[in-house]
Amino acid sequence: MNILVFGDSIVYGECTPATDCWVNRLRMYLDKKYDYKSYVHSLGISGHVSEEILTRFDSECKPRHRPERDGKTVIIFGIGINDTQDLDGQDRTSIEDFKKNIGALITKAKKFTDEITFVGLTPVDEPKVKNRFSSSTKQYKSYFNEKIIKYDNAIGQICRGQQVQYIYIFDLFTSKDLADGLHPNSEGHEKIFKRVLEELKL
Repeated sequence: MNILVFGDSIVYGECTPATDCWVNRLRMYLDKKYDYKSYVHSLGISGHVSEEILTRFDSECKPRHRPERDGKTVIIFGIGINDTQDLDGQDRTSIEDFKKNIGALITKAKKFTDEITFVGLTPVDEPKVKNRFSSSTKQYKSYFNEKIIKYDNAIGQICRGQQVQYIYIFDLFTSKDLADGLHPNSEGHEKIFKRVLEELKL
């Protein structure tokens, strides 16, 4: 099989050793199980939001979609945490635009495969992330769990309506599983990996 994982810094594995990231754990597991006859492409870019993934989706998916050589294509999305950012009191992505983007990604993905999965959002340690994430322009950024839950619920609702798999992971985490209050540490990534593997039944 050929697995494409689109996402942000959590898919990329920021703040954790490369081998500990849940996407790379999945690759190593499948390499061992299928004797290196499966492919896992990590397409996570730090800071990306749903609109940016929508913009780059076709150009990154097309050259990696090779069913005649690699078998079935599986597309996984791990996105949304950056969309929930509060920027100086403004939404980085409004909930209305976020829903449109998720729907558009599903439409695009269905042109390549019916095997589509969205991995849900992770919580944050609010006191730890407060004032920590700021740009060079000193723009205030923060994350709030109440808002993250709202966007996570939107992903789940859209997936159910479109008959697309959604994997809930918010319940897995405590503050001990977050390296900097936002990004999962090795233990957090292990939890994501185990939940994803269980739900995907690969």
